[in-house]
Amino acid sequence: MIAGTSKKIPTLIHESNALPGKTTIWLSSKVSTVAVGFEAAIKKLPKAKNVVYTGNPTKMKSNNDKQKMKEKLGFEDKSVVLVFGGSQGAKRINEVMVELINEKLLKNCSLIYATGPKHYDEIVAQIPEMPNNVKVERYIYNMEEVMAASDLLVCRSGALTTSEIGIVGVPAILIPFPYAAENHQYFNAKALEDVGGGIIVEEKDLNKDVLASKINELVVNKNKLKEMAANSRKIANTTAIDKIKEEIDKLAKLC
Repeated sequence: MIAGTSKKIPTLIHESNALPGKTTIWLSSKVSTVAVGFEAAIKKLPKAKNVVYTGNPTKMKSNNDKQKMKEKLGFEDKSVVLVFGGSQGAKRINEVMVELINEKLLKNCSLIYATGPKHYDEIVAQIPEMPNNVKVERYIYNMEEVMAASDLLVCRSGALTTSEIGIVGVPAILIPFPYAAENHQYFNAKALEDVGGGIIVEEKDLNKDVLASKINELVVNKNKLKEMAANSRKIANTTAIDKIKEEIDKLAKLC
């Protein structure tokens, strides 16, 4: 990027998180355009020449037919709670979920829980009696369908996950990864919480009772879930790829 700017070549970078990283902040005053995944990032780049909110590119699509997805997956009679810790799983979330499942603390819902491929055998071995309302998976390959069928998510708050929550329109209990650079996952989660679409539970406060209480309280409150689902869509941007392309095209005309 520095080489490009020194040669007067138009330059564009994309920042996916709500809290811009140090490199983005440093480059923002030098490059032609900074595209951002969250509107909250704009005010954190005061020295940028040009900041454009584009959203984050993702293959996730909006799906308003939740009941159809529930029927397809066999969960039409209950609220569906989806728990995952990212593609590789999350150690603390896994520890809490084992306790929560073994003590049968979840009521009035069906649980789909992805452990992450490396942790599956270990987790299943720790649950001697799997409850009927719990389905444990190594990994969810049809995430778009499962997320669309879900009434509530429990997950980390990486940039893409948070963006996809908005696009699908689903309430979430967000547990930011506390060791992410500059705690940026917290700020992604805050963007969703601020519009009323999510609830943050920091990992230092996470335990079986806290998580079970929040899940059980929400799954029986259909009006609250509906309100949160609508609010989560406020951070959605389904045209991110097109918007980024538009900005590239603008710069290409300057070449």
